[in-house]
Amino acid sequence: MRYKHIDPKRVAYYEELKRLIKQYHITLYIFTTPLHPLLLNFIQHHAQTHEAMQEFLTYLSTFQHFTNLYYEKDIYSDLRNFNEATHTSPNAGDLILKKILR
Repeated sequence: MRYKHIDPKRVAYYEELKRLIKQYHITLYIFTTPLHPLLLNFIQHHAQTHEAMQEFLTYLSTFQHFTNLYYEKDIYSDLRNFNEATHTSPNAGDLILKKILR
């Protein structure tokens, strides 16, 4: 796959992670945190950003234990789950962990 929007250096970091995971039999859980509704709205309505995000999520899905929580409605629909536009609250953190480790 050719990455048009993801910095090749960052892809190389992830590829090295994948190699180390396999070499040392590591169980790594990769997840995205829910997006604040305003940020989610921006991404969904900005074609280039949305395309880049989808490309990145597709790449992350190549990891065995990947959970995409960007669009987790029961978290992003309650603004009390956010401390700022990019930080989740402790309550949201608990919800995230439950979803990842279920």
